[in-house]
Amino acid sequence: DLPLSPDATFWSSPDAPKKISLELGPQMITNPKWPNPSVKEVNLSAVSNGSDIAFLLEWEDAAKDNFYGHSDRYTDQAALMFPLQPAAEAPMITMGSENEVVNIWQWKAAWEKDIGDQNNKRTRGPDDFTSTGTTVARPDRASPVEDLNAEGFSTLTIQDEQNVQGKGVWKNNRWRVVFRRSLTDSDSGDAQFKGATQMAVAVWNGGNNERNGQK
Repeated sequence: DLPLSPDATFWSSPDAPKKISLELGPQMITNPKWPNPSVKEVNLSAVSNGSDIAFLLEWEDAAKDNFYGHSDRYTDQAALMFPLQPAAEAPMITMGSENEVVNIWQWKAAWEKDIGDQNNKRTRGPDDFTSTGTTVARPDRASPVEDLNAEGFSTLTIQDEQNVQGKGVWKNNRWRVVFRRSLTDSDSGDAQFKGATQMAVAVWNGGNNERNGQK
């Protein structure tokens, strides 16, 4: 089995999947541009057991930003992006294009908190209210990762079927997030892992007021 928990010894044992370091660039293609994102580098591990595939994404972050509903606070996020149809050339890193559909798995720290609160049956506190005093909706979620499609900026679409599992842990000023899904499935909106494929990574630091294209 491929463990969903980033804290599982599977990810840190001598036989753990190899980590590679990826340098992240600023989003400077469309407005609002973001010339100085705070996260400059991530570590990535990937592994398959023949039926499932899992990715561990790690990056430094001095604060855990996992709140919604405050105009000056944003949630930490991370996403993996895959072409829906692998080709010789990678799709545009700007979330694909009209003829290059991509499959995006987006993890949100606030959703991780929502799931934890549901499991713990926590009562509402001050952080459950917006600046106008209205309560923040907490829909039941099975995963803190959302399964999406896009054909370029401002085309993000939520899939009817949500097939990606995930779990994020913030510890020692560092996020570690696992994404997991079956290698193949029957969902036409999902990337099918039948061989090598390109992928891209994006990270948002909520404490740096990053959201949407500011990443």
